[in-house]
Amino acid sequence: MSRPDPDRRAAGTAAAASRGAAAKRWIKWLLLGAVVAGLMYACRGEKTYRWEEEVVLGSGERLLLDRSIRLERISAPFNPFQTSWAWRESTIVVREGPPDVKGARYEAWLLPMLIERDQGREGLVVVGIPVNCDAYKAYRPDRGWLYLAFHLQSGQPTQQVPIPDWAWGRRLNLLKPNSDKAPPRRVNPDFTGRFNREESRGEINYFEIRSITPTHCR
Repeated sequence: MSRPDPDRRAAGTAAAASRGAAAKRWIKWLLLGAVVAGLMYACRGEKTYRWEEEVVLGSGERLLLDRSIRLERISAPFNPFQTSWAWRESTIVVREGPPDVKGARYEAWLLPMLIERDQGREGLVVVGIPVNCDAYKAYRPDRGWLYLAFHLQSGQPTQQVPIPDWAWGRRLNLLKPNSDKAPPRRVNPDFTGRFNREESRGEINYFEIRSITPTHCR
């Protein structure tokens, strides 16, 4: 019986060790690729909701709005795989309505809540909440409250204005969509009222313009 060749046995052991090291490197690169892909997905994901919305103003006038809002996927601090949707730009275009506001367009880093006639002059006022602290600091709301207001008029640029006194205590008449689910293609006032009540979950500052609500942004 021949004895095993020590050199051949050593060569086989070295080859096995080399294959094991290569497999470990391959697994390492696969895991690194998964982490990078996860980070890219967490940082770059976004979506846009678009819908038509009917609104009845306090004056009895009816508007048909084309609305859209862009959302961006953001990751939790120190955990890129725990993500959520954050509000970004919001757009309102008055498709149908009185001549002085038809075609008026609004776009801002705002979650719009209320649209009404601007008492004392032509046009509309949109009141809402900044989507984040950067937007709050950029627009600088008066008196340090949570809300912002913008004036809309056909053929005129959108202008930020002080929040009108009549806006305080008013209920929302604009839909606040759920960030996880697109709203219906067309929304009427009954749907808006019912949906906003359910989604507010008792947080009155998301259902009514409240002067007692401060902002956490500084």
